[in-house]
Amino acid sequence: MFKSITIALGFLLLTSCASTYVTTLKKADLPRPFSSVMVVCIENETNVKEFNEDSFNEFIRGDFNSFENMTYRKQLERSLKRNIAKLGFPNVNTTSELFEDDEDYSYEAFMEKISKTSCQAILLINLNDYWTTTDYVTNHYENVSVTRESTEPNYRFYCNLFNIEGLGRYIWTGDIVAEGIFAGYDTLNNHMSRRLSAKLRKDKMIY
Repeated sequence: MFKSITIALGFLLLTSCASTYVTTLKKADLPRPFSSVMVVCIENETNVKEFNEDSFNEFIRGDFNSFENMTYRKQLERSLKRNIAKLGFPNVNTTSELFEDDEDYSYEAFMEKISKTSCQAILLINLNDYWTTTDYVTNHYENVSVTRESTEPNYRFYCNLFNIEGLGRYIWTGDIVAEGIFAGYDTLNNHMSRRLSAKLRKDKMIY
């Protein structure tokens, strides 16, 4: 599915326009916001609400560092890091910085590498769904009418935050849906990242 997201920026589409819907749920209060976060990006039809060995092996292993999704995933990681770590804080690490692409890591090996960082939380970003819609716009001129086909990408992300101390079930979750963005996947990712970082700060999950 990631490969299908590489939509070229058309010269006819000069602006970006989107309707973005964000729903969040905070399950725990923190003594203080997290100052260091590890970003893990996957693509799965399941909303992964728990982070443990079973969920890692079923939904995350082999996906978070897959070769097939590498280009898209690294662009998404850059977008998240840029928007979450405003002015360099909080500190944001990504799995691409720690793990080799297209290598198999057990849960133990994964967590061992994570534990060597200063990360206090894991932010699991899951591209749950991606689809396109087609609209037909007709322009009427003096002697002729011209109908133009416009294809718009839409996406849905589940974003779950897990406390490194204990892991288990998420302590914060976000459901982000955007419709009708006239642009490529880089714009989709930037829209999502901005809304996500704003919500995390508002709920005092990050500084």
